[in-house]
Amino acid sequence: MDQALTKLLVERERLLARTEQQRAAIAAYCNNLAGPAALIDRAVDFGRFLRSHPAALAGLILSAFVFRGRSMLGMLARGVGIWRLARRLRSLARLLDR
Repeated sequence: MDQALTKLLVERERLLARTEQQRAAIAAYCNNLAGPAALIDRAVDFGRFLRSHPAALAGLILSAFVFRGRSMLGMLARGVGIWRLARRLRSLARLLDR
C-alpha cells in the first residue's frame, strides 16, 4: 500500500510540474498577442467613434473621394454591383431551400 501511495505522489508531482510548464507556455503565447489585441481594440474604438459621430464619418468618406477622385467612384460602383449580386444570390438560395 505504501508503494502505491508513493507512485501516486510521484505521478501527482509530475503532473503538477507539467501543468506549470503549460501555464508558462500559455502566458508566453498570450504576451505575444498583446500587441495585436491592442491594435484590434483601437480599431473597434475608432469604429465606435465613427458610429457615434456620423459627421466625422461623412468627412472621412468625402475626403477619400476628394483625394482619390475617379478611382473611388469606380470602387463604389464595383461595391454596389457586388452588393446587388449578393442580394440576388441570397434570394435565389432562399428559393432553392424551399
